[in-house]
Amino acid sequence: MHETQPCAILAHLDRQLAENDTIGIYLRLQRDAVQKALTEVEYPPSNSGRGAV
Repeated sequence: MHETQPCAILAHLDRQLAENDTIGIYLRLQRDAVQKALTEVEYPPSNSGRGAV
């Protein structure tokens, strides 16, 4: 086995981990945005205190 093969395998694994981390972060951000939007629809901010008549 050449010494470069383990380095190439490690580099490949590092790339895979980085890609999965990026996808995980993206999906968490999307989930958080959806949760926020659903909360705002279910519990809209009250208009009290804004001079509503």
